[in-house]
Amino acid sequence: MELSVVIPAFNESEVIRQTLDRVINVCKSSGKTYEIIVVDDGSTDTTREIVSEIKSVHREIRIAGYEENMGHAIALVSGLKLSLGELVVTIDADLQDPPEYILTMLQMFAQSSSSIKDLSVVQTVRSDRVSDSYFKRTSASAYYFIIKKMTGVKIRPHSADFRMMKRQVVNDIVALPEKNKILRLLIPALGVKIDYLEIRRDERAAGKTKYSIKKMLSLALDSMVSFNFRPLRFLSVLSLILAIVMLLLSVFFFIMYILYGAVPGWTSIVLLVLSSNSFVVFTLGVLGEYLGRSYEILQGRPQRKIQEF
Repeated sequence: MELSVVIPAFNESEVIRQTLDRVINVCKSSGKTYEIIVVDDGSTDTTREIVSEIKSVHREIRIAGYEENMGHAIALVSGLKLSLGELVVTIDADLQDPPEYILTMLQMFAQSSSSIKDLSVVQTVRSDRVSDSYFKRTSASAYYFIIKKMTGVKIRPHSADFRMMKRQVVNDIVALPEKNKILRLLIPALGVKIDYLEIRRDERAAGKTKYSIKKMLSLALDSMVSFNFRPLRFLSVLSLILAIVMLLLSVFFFIMYILYGAVPGWTSIVLLVLSSNSFVVFTLGVLGEYLGRSYEILQGRPQRKIQEF
């Protein structure tokens, strides 16, 4: 199998037929053997029935799914696990990312095969967000800014979940033991060669967005907390600084007591509280470092690949 296209779908009955028609046409024009995997993420409408109907005509289509909504990220990774192609595309079902760009991605991989660079991923980036609401544009900009600061990953702003990956990259992602795999963060962290393709997004063909404010906040939280232990490192450093400050205050109040005296019992209480609290927060900081390193080991991410030029 040369090409796999993974399409997560949740209540996309209004657009899924049009989506599959366009993806099928693109795959046929590529001249490659292909499969299209639709992951039904617990749809409550007729999405699954429509895909099954189309599958009876186009045998290249495969359908899998959950009985309840598991979330976009889980559906994506589930589709990757089922894929067989040497090149794997992920694309949403809403047609905001035009499937025709798949042909451009294939050209980029073909060109890279004759050059020194070992291209592993073609990642699409939105050239603008005019099709989004003001709130969506603002929240997206804030998301990328905060995530870049909190995780340290050199993520390209406005990267979409529309990309093409080599089989080895897919295998690396699937093999990772971590549960919450945010691909737009995880792929740059693997250290593979990525080329970026700017695209112009279209208006949603039908239906409405499935990303509520609650889901956007959940994505942001998962991106910050589950990706690496930098937030824990921040809290560890903060606790250590706080411990030092309390120790210094203890010394200061002790000196003030020696030089100027104080109300009987006041200095001893202050010293006891500050010294004990400084020990507690120092211990929490050290424990945070150990927990962070344990979490990093449990993630089991492969070492960055070295390339000889």
